[in-house]
Amino acid sequence: MNLSVHLEEYGIKTFPFISHSSEQEIPSPGNQLYLPEQNNWIAGYVRTEQIRDCVLIRLHLECIPDPYNYLRSFQERRAAALEICPADFASAGTYQKGIAIRKYSPFWTTPVFFTAESGETFDCLQQLLIDNGHDRYTFFLPLAGSYGVTDIELTPKSRTLQLCFHPYRGGTTVIDAPLAIISNASNPYQAVEVGYQLAWEKQLILTPPRSLKQYPAHLKGLGWCTWNAFYHEVSADGIKAKLEEFKEKKVPIKWIIIDDGWSQTKDFKLLSPLEDRSKFPKGLKAFIQEIKADYSVEYVGVWHAFTGYWFGISPEADLVPGTQCSETPSGLLLPGTSEEDTYDFFYHWHHYLKEQGVDFLKVDAQGNALEFLRHSPECCEKVQHIHNALEKSVKENFDSCLINCMGLGSLDMFSRNYSSLVRNSDDFFPDKKDGFTSHILQNTYNGIFNSQLYYCDFDMWWTKHFSAKQSSVLRAISGGPIYISDKVGETDPGYLLPLIDEEGNILRCEDTAKPTADCLFTNPTNNVLKLYNRIGNNYVLAAFNLSDTPKEVSVQLSDFIFDDINAHSYQAVFYYSKKDMILDQNTVAFPLGPNDVEIINLYLLDDKGIVARNRDKYIGFFKSSGYSQSASLLAHNLITASQFVRWSTNST
Repeated sequence: MNLSVHLEEYGIKTFPFISHSSEQEIPSPGNQLYLPEQNNWIAGYVRTEQIRDCVLIRLHLECIPDPYNYLRSFQERRAAALEICPADFASAGTYQKGIAIRKYSPFWTTPVFFTAESGETFDCLQQLLIDNGHDRYTFFLPLAGSYGVTDIELTPKSRTLQLCFHPYRGGTTVIDAPLAIISNASNPYQAVEVGYQLAWEKQLILTPPRSLKQYPAHLKGLGWCTWNAFYHEVSADGIKAKLEEFKEKKVPIKWIIIDDGWSQTKDFKLLSPLEDRSKFPKGLKAFIQEIKADYSVEYVGVWHAFTGYWFGISPEADLVPGTQCSETPSGLLLPGTSEEDTYDFFYHWHHYLKEQGVDFLKVDAQGNALEFLRHSPECCEKVQHIHNALEKSVKENFDSCLINCMGLGSLDMFSRNYSSLVRNSDDFFPDKKDGFTSHILQNTYNGIFNSQLYYCDFDMWWTKHFSAKQSSVLRAISGGPIYISDKVGETDPGYLLPLIDEEGNILRCEDTAKPTADCLFTNPTNNVLKLYNRIGNNYVLAAFNLSDTPKEVSVQLSDFIFDDINAHSYQAVFYYSKKDMILDQNTVAFPLGPNDVEIINLYLLDDKGIVARNRDKYIGFFKSSGYSQSASLLAHNLITASQFVRWSTNST
């Protein structure tokens, strides 16, 4: 095992590490301590700790003062890179292929696919999942906290990777940090899950697992966001015009987001936490009261930036007396000089919004804080202070109902104490020709990892768009909120009504949509991507043809990555092609046109096949209830198996 220390002015120092001979330094079997050979300016160790099916790697380095020379310090980015061989931590010994999630901007991440023979180098990787063959999988989870951020640099063909540590602050002479958790399992999703579980158990991340959280109650209905409809030109009149359209078309919008453009700003900096009266002449309170009364909108959320506005707070800002701001190395003003000050800033703002009738928040541009605070002492700690302050205020004012946005960097993802929802991808760009492909890839593969900590928001979309059908199906199986951003006059109810029940609530799956086994490690661009999700014992599968040519799609039970599905049979109902068949040990195949999609409901058959024999009665139940099964993408999931048995046994 080698450690390469990168110093800003002095180049690279590489040390071979050797196992320490003192048994007292090894707490238990399976744990190892590695010390560098003698060096005149650096000391430290790498410790590997075996915890069940996981390995935790810690790094400690110190720059030794030299009275005859000078005290060296670590650089802010890539201060240390620990080179390891994945085979040393993989139960199968080597790897065949894998998927990684790469941070490509301060805000967003995207999937990277590779095989063992890939010669390309991938950097800034936040998660890494490897197929070792023989049904063994290894997951690498680089860690981030107040001490700094770790990511991965990988050249698959070299058979090694580097855990790259970034303090994000100058003058660092001591590195003391957990670098990564490495976990193994026979199920790829289980390997990811146990890695995150250990991170939470050992308090290496501040964000609790999703299993300990509730889906936000305010977002159980169909929503609409102002952004793609108006962008910065949002106004009270524009919103009411859109709500009038929804009313006429009988589209039951239950919540809206007043996105960027409602507040007082100058030069992309916050002037005041109050609304812009030129756009909302009667004020937010009167406006919100009006739309809730006249348009049956139940919940209203507003947007604001993590740092006040895109470039922080204006020096001319009219804030609550006593509000403190801190200046970044680049001269920007951010809320608060401490976590307490930052909390006061958010609390006063949020309490005002709550008094106006606001029910929840969307907080954007969260990745900006790390960029703005770089070079600051305690940079990463300050980012966490802003998160802590925001989370506490939103919890007290809005019961933690918060859409976290533009914050998929690991430091942001691991620093949220209470909120349960995260935007899972870059924006839906309606004018981008190939936008749907990049959008579905990010949401699909980001969700494998992000769903361990959050419910995943797949973003808003347009119902009058070349990708409307695919976007509708993607949201149907996403497991997250469903909301659109149509312009005035541009909503097509045909793509919305199949997503909701007669009460206007979305038909939401219980998990986050995941790729099937044959799509997990293979780039589906210009091919077919299959996703699945579940409600109770029932499943739904969607197949997306991401190419311009027809494809033949196959579905088999082994596509679904969980343990006992092969022991069962399912009734498969094809929504668009209206086909109906049994899915058991045999493979089902069907054609799919260019850039088309099919969604298949799979409901569990008991040993007597009772669901299959009574499917006509089952469909009739929805018709007799005034709700057409043909309109619902997820109709079979509206009832439980026990309810179905009751209805079918009472039928003639």
